[in-house]
Amino acid sequence: NQYSEKHPEDNEIILEIARVCSWDKRWSDAVSYYEKYLQRVPKDYSVLRELAQMELWNKRYPEARKYYGVLSKSPAATPDDFEALLETYTWAGDIAGAQPVAEKLAQLQPNNELALQTLHTYAEQKRLAARNHAEDLAAARRYPEAVAAYRSYMATYGDDPKIDFLICRLYSWGKDYANSARSYQIYISQHPDDTQARLELANVE
Repeated sequence: NQYSEKHPEDNEIILEIARVCSWDKRWSDAVSYYEKYLQRVPKDYSVLRELAQMELWNKRYPEARKYYGVLSKSPAATPDDFEALLETYTWAGDIAGAQPVAEKLAQLQPNNELALQTLHTYAEQKRLAARNHAEDLAAARRYPEAVAAYRSYMATYGDDPKIDFLICRLYSWGKDYANSARSYQIYISQHPDDTQARLELANVE
């Protein structure tokens, strides 16, 4: 440190001090010296990668994300940098934030397991959120909105006989008996052996 103060122009010494601080687990000092070095040598992407890795290993995800974000936009970016950037989101439980990075990584490495798993998890969370939204509307007795939400859900994720049957009931609960009867009739045409549906249809006709 004394040498660096006497020779502030010596970038290699500043870098060496940063690494020594990192080895000694003096993280804040290490960051300070790494950043001081990178202010002087901003295109030393290998050192920027060192700093990003150190922050990631220490579970300082926002900080690691910042540095890997710079790396990902640099000419030195590698698929490993995108995977590490993705980890700054997934390890922090931020799947929504991870999704665009996972998309990019999947383009670079179509078989990357982390990217594919993240995209699968994101899609499943999005599906569940849509289903929960419809259920919440039904529970709040906002029946027309619930019907619309369930129909939107099936338009995206495919038909579901249980939801079709529920929509018949939602119309009935909302006292929209005409639409309820029509929905029951359509449902029964597809499921003619459902005696419960026939009984409920009789109640709304």
